[in-house]
Amino acid sequence: AAVKLKAEKAYNAAAELFDAAPLAFWNRHGRRTIERMGLRRGAYVLDVCCGTGASALPAAQAVGPEGKVIAVDLAGELLKLGQAKAQAAGLQSLEFHRGDMTSLGFPDHHFDAVLCVFGIFFVPDMETQVAELWRMVRPGGRLAITTWGKRFWSPAYELWLEVVRRRRPDLHTAFNPWDRITTTDAVCRLLRNGGAQNVEVDAVDDCQTLRAPE
Repeated sequence: AAVKLKAEKAYNAAAELFDAAPLAFWNRHGRRTIERMGLRRGAYVLDVCCGTGASALPAAQAVGPEGKVIAVDLAGELLKLGQAKAQAAGLQSLEFHRGDMTSLGFPDHHFDAVLCVFGIFFVPDMETQVAELWRMVRPGGRLAITTWGKRFWSPAYELWLEVVRRRRPDLHTAFNPWDRITTTDAVCRLLRNGGAQNVEVDAVDDCQTLRAPE
């Protein structure tokens, strides 16, 4: 519960700047995840840890008005931003809900596709969570998990972490939850241990350009 509360508070606090230009990777990788899934028109989709809609919005565009996307997150401030985006885009097939991905309560085989972009690592038992997400995928459907690789936001992240260590050592940690699954082998093992079938894992290089160091 403490881990969930910490994540909720952190993402709510960051909501005001969540869609700032230097954070364009959220939308970029959300869109790429949806493109890779090949969603059909009319599909029924669940997006957990949806944030402000980086993957939910393109998912709703892909499934069209005949389909439906349920987007869930713990951070209510991010959901408000996502709802505003969906309304501005006229995406009536997209619904945002505050909820915990570990206890959503949907039936087995309920969705054509389930996705979790940059969120699976927030639970201590990731295999159990993958099994819970996979449980809700219909036969022939797809589950997509997107996570960070080894050089997470390098070199900016290392510079920032060093400043934190010097100024607020009480807040410094050398470990991130995603460190457990930064390789293709680790992600593949996670998905298979969670019961997923026909697993495919790809590593993608990416770079976020910044206008200035600040």
